Amino acid sequence: MDTLGEGLDAFESEICAPPEVVKADPEAAIADFTKAVELDPNLSTAYAARAFVRMSRGELDPAIEDFSKALSL
Repeated sequence: MDTLGEGLDAFESEICAPPEVVKADPEAAIADFTKAVELDPNLSTAYAARAFVRMSRGELDPAIEDFSKALSL
């Protein structure tokens, strides 16, 4: 497994999203992480996990925004 995958696995497990679910349906994972930050805007792990998913899909600008938000919390 590559480093990105390992990081994604770590964040997913921390917020209870199994890695195989995220990899099977990244759009649903992004929606779930978005819901998590709507429920708790201070949940840095949700921002970071969503950033990893977005980065893996090539969505670099939104990923950078999410990583920045996670780091600011």
